Amino acid sequence: MHRVSVIDWLWLLTPVTISVFFLLLNFAILAGAIAAGQMLQRFGGPLMSLKSISLSEWLFALSTVTVNAAISVAGWALWKSGWLTLNITGGA
Repeated sequence: MHRVSVIDWLWLLTPVTISVFFLLLNFAILAGAIAAGQMLQRFGGPLMSLKSISLSEWLFALSTVTVNAAISVAGWALWKSGWLTLNITGGA
């Protein structure tokens, strides 16, 4: 069985697929941040419900998700076109 790395997998995706992937990934990060905030409340953090978040705060969060996904897609497109290179041999 041939193992495909994440880099190889990203290379094979289409622009539409990568756009959906990065958008879903950013929504998952937003959901994780909300869940972390809810968990912190259980450990004595300030009480705040999701209902108390204003419309403008939700719009800022959603615009951040959208802009971050768009920047990720732009970076992917630059990488696919050869304008950006990845050093996959470097160590941490």
